[in-house]
Amino acid sequence: MFCHQCGEKLLEGSSFCNTCGSKVEPVKEASTQLEEHVPEQPIVSNDVQPQPTNIQPSPQISQHTYQPEQPPKKKSTFKSFLPFLVPLLSLIIVTVVLIISFTTEQKKNNTVLDLQKSGESEALAGNYDAAIKAFDEAIDLRPDYETLQLNKEETNKAKEFSAQLDSVSKSISSQDFAGAEQVLATLKEQINTNNGPLFTNFQANITKEEERISIGKLMQEVASINTIDELASKLSELETMSSPEAESVRSEILNKIVQITNTEATDFLANGQFAEALNVVNKGLSYKSDDEGLLQLKEKIEQEKVAMEEQAAEEDLHNRTAAVELLTFTANLEDNGDISIEGTIKSNATIPIYTIVLYYAVYDTNGEFLLEGSVNVEPNQLEPGDEGTFSAIISGVDQEATVEMYHATWYFDE
Repeated sequence: MFCHQCGEKLLEGSSFCNTCGSKVEPVKEASTQLEEHVPEQPIVSNDVQPQPTNIQPSPQISQHTYQPEQPPKKKSTFKSFLPFLVPLLSLIIVTVVLIISFTTEQKKNNTVLDLQKSGESEALAGNYDAAIKAFDEAIDLRPDYETLQLNKEETNKAKEFSAQLDSVSKSISSQDFAGAEQVLATLKEQINTNNGPLFTNFQANITKEEERISIGKLMQEVASINTIDELASKLSELETMSSPEAESVRSEILNKIVQITNTEATDFLANGQFAEALNVVNKGLSYKSDDEGLLQLKEKIEQEKVAMEEQAAEEDLHNRTAAVELLTFTANLEDNGDISIEGTIKSNATIPIYTIVLYYAVYDTNGEFLLEGSVNVEPNQLEPGDEGTFSAIISGVDQEATVEMYHATWYFDE
């Protein structure tokens, strides 16, 4: 059998042509089988079909025409593949469209993810405008991606918080600490209701601004403090702070302690109060032990203290042994045989002396001792460099004699 469409030979029992795919029409059973050798003239069949008994038989003649077997016609290769080409092209087109669509969507997804990542990075870095711009671009590509909307909302909140922190910083710079504290308190409440890495840095920034407020208020207080003890108490408030501003205030307080120490110690030194001067210097050095100025001042105080002690010892010896100098002295023998004496003294002491008594002895012309006595100096107290006078009557001499002032006593307060 051969295909009635393309002429190719069919396999036995085939329902479709293996070449063109056409359906094979079944062969009727009544068809006459062709002999291998068919005569050129048609053959008349003399077979008579049985007729019903009530009908007169009439011969039926079945005429079959035999066509000699012709070689099948071959169609072109393109036509043979044409039935497969259309589905194949359709499949290819659909596949290409799907691939292009998938690639486009995948590329869009990658772009959205890149924009999201970039926005998150910019937001964490504090570049909120750039972050919002990246999120907006991503939302334009994927408007139904809810995470992008949430990222944008959080970034807008962070931008608002950042603006409030900037306001706090400006208030601190203008020393409006009350206003800064009020804004900061509100901001802390808002931050506490938001979680996530984007708001973590705000906690640290709030702590930093609170420290700046404390430092600013402390600096105002330090400006009016003039005692070492009060300044030292402010130093203790800075112990928990480690910012550059805190270090600057600490340095300022230490410098002021050094300044006050120098002033007080110098005043004590000028008054010869070496113990007090040393106490003040040592207190100052307990806060700034490496200060060259205080170390030099301490050395100076100690040197002057030694010198003063030596001088004081000399002065004490002098005040004890040479505080009174006899300036003038006269003795006259009166007609009644008495001797009158008078004179002046000077205080060479370095401190006030009082109750000054001069002692005298009377000798005859041969140098023999006759008597002795004493006389008080007026006034009773003499300041350093002051002069005093004395006078007395020595009775019962009745002869030429010599009067010698040989000793003096006085008192002074140590």
